[in-house]
Amino acid sequence: MKEVFSFENNPEKKNEKISLTKFFDSIKQRIIDEISNFLKGSEDPDIREAENRLSKSIDNSKSAGEYYEFLIPHSLKKPDKEYKASQPLKKAPLFESERTLVKEIKKIKKLLIDEEYQEAKKTLSNRNEEFIGEVTEQKKEQEGLTEQYRKFCFQKDNAIIEELVFNDLKGDSNMALAKLVFTNQDGLKLDLNALLPEYSLFAPGEMRKYKAELDKEQAKIIYHPQRADLHSYQGNKNSNGEFACSRSGVVTYGDLTKKGGPLSLLHEISHSWQNIYYDSSGRYDFENFYKKIALGLSLLSAFQREVAQGGWTPEEFEELVRKPQIESLLKEGVEVNLEDYKNLNKDLGPNEFKLKTMSEGVFIIKGEKVSEWVKNYAREERDAWAHAIRVLRFLRRRGIDLEPELKSLNDFKEQIDQNLRTYQDYLDDLIEFSGRGVRFAKNLKKDK
Repeated sequence: MKEVFSFENNPEKKNEKISLTKFFDSIKQRIIDEISNFLKGSEDPDIREAENRLSKSIDNSKSAGEYYEFLIPHSLKKPDKEYKASQPLKKAPLFESERTLVKEIKKIKKLLIDEEYQEAKKTLSNRNEEFIGEVTEQKKEQEGLTEQYRKFCFQKDNAIIEELVFNDLKGDSNMALAKLVFTNQDGLKLDLNALLPEYSLFAPGEMRKYKAELDKEQAKIIYHPQRADLHSYQGNKNSNGEFACSRSGVVTYGDLTKKGGPLSLLHEISHSWQNIYYDSSGRYDFENFYKKIALGLSLLSAFQREVAQGGWTPEEFEELVRKPQIESLLKEGVEVNLEDYKNLNKDLGPNEFKLKTMSEGVFIIKGEKVSEWVKNYAREERDAWAHAIRVLRFLRRRGIDLEPELKSLNDFKEQIDQNLRTYQDYLDDLIEFSGRGVRFAKNLKKDK
């Protein structure tokens, strides 16, 4: 009878079968584990922590922008119009490069390249240190355009402020914009651009400067942009750039590393949201009013002098200057008495005030609207500071402290009063009211 071969009858072969079974079971389990990781993502605690940190950074950035959007409709002064972005917070995907990096590192993990994986994983916890990058340029000859890019990183306390500046040079002008990212000591990030309303942008104050020129023929002030090259810009640290917000929504900034710098930025972001919700602006309405009145008074004074010197006849002055300028001033709600509008010894009556100009001295005029312009200006500034403080505290509750040096109420008051005093001095240099006039804050005295 033919013997039938079996593992059972051969102990040696039986052990080999057990070893092969264990081996294939091990391979099978490994494949199952890799498929499981592929489907549900890496369970590596470092990767999971990086993903959680990134998710929190995105949520904080979006939520801060939404909080700004919420604040003004709930202010004492109700908005003139609604705000609806074309997309939710309308920005390019937040932290897109960071998200791509995590995906690429997870791919390396799936390819079982452990050494490369461990090395790549270190980049997730690395923070940029202080540095000033080189200028990258791309010339577009046909358009006569040079595109510039430069990256800066500066330390503020235990955090890093990342500043990416893009600048287009064309002819005698330039157009600069910036991306600002704050990273705390734990690696939690805040994309400050996500706090802006749609179509607003950041720009370094040093790279958005204008020169004012009086056009006598057109009887108006013209602003000429001054060309700024990225090679000469060394970043916001120690910058003397101005913190401001234009009516077009450009928020310029100066030194963000100094105490009060980030708070000033949040203040200007508040103004960018006020631009969205209100048809008028307290400061710009006042400044436009002042420019029109100052120009009209200066023309009247200058041509009166021409008449006295025999350059113009009284009839020419009456028809070509006095009548049109007086009518223009009346449209702005301002009355002028040419007999004593330069009599500085005169006591100011109700609704009268002194308006100061650079070229033609001081004038006395009358108008009911002036106080309202100034009150709106003061209210708008106070509201913007209040919104800035609320957003700063909102971010602190979420682990992002932009101003760790501001701890007490007095710390905040010191910073805000310093800025309100600047506005007050600016106003006092332009207008003098009878009595105390309009003040930006209680007990705020002129800084001598």
